[in-house]
Amino acid sequence: MSYTLAFTEHGGWVAVEIAGVISSAEALSQKFDAIVGSLLSMDSKRVLVDNRELDVILDAYAVSQTAGRLVDNGVPALGIRYAVLCHERIAATCRLIETSFRNSSLRFRIFFDHATAVEWLTS
Repeated sequence: MSYTLAFTEHGGWVAVEIAGVISSAEALSQKFDAIVGSLLSMDSKRVLVDNRELDVILDAYAVSQTAGRLVDNGVPALGIRYAVLCHERIAATCRLIETSFRNSSLRFRIFFDHATAVEWLTS
């Protein structure tokens, strides 16, 4: 993996800070596997994923593959709510991921402001 994950519990939700590079569907899938596994072990269904220190270099096909894999593994049925912070430099890729994941029934939303993301996550 060419990225790191750091988890912090906040009463009722979990923050995940991610730094590094994701450049394949496999790496994106592994990231979500790690997040989902940790959330389940922490008994949480709400996560703030901070991707502001992450570079995401993916095309639409890689994003679609990952969304399909998450659906095949039953992730949408878990009811996890994802608030994802992105840096403006990867905004187009983040919006592509958001569209694909929401079309796959994931509760997934992109934000560029921390306070707005937390407000949506905790509402």
